[in-house]
Amino acid sequence: MSLDKAIEFGKEKRAQFRKSKRFDRTCRNHGSCPWCEGNRTFQARKEHKRIQSLEKLEESEEVTEPEEPELQDSVSKLLEKS
Repeated sequence: MSLDKAIEFGKEKRAQFRKSKRFDRTCRNHGSCPWCEGNRTFQARKEHKRIQSLEKLEESEEVTEPEEPELQDSVSKLLEKS
């Protein structure tokens, strides 16, 4: 049965689009309007920010690592003198 025939005889069970989906094709499921896309990709953006902050933290730790042996050497020299 074709879609037109199903609608004609009342056999079509699909719900009509409501609200903004009715007049804006980009606002439907998997649409490209900024609002819907933002809602759909919220978790991915949140995870991306978390990974970036972890990478920044790792970079800052790498910068501080070379300083630690110098501090240990200076402390051990001071202990030897006393």
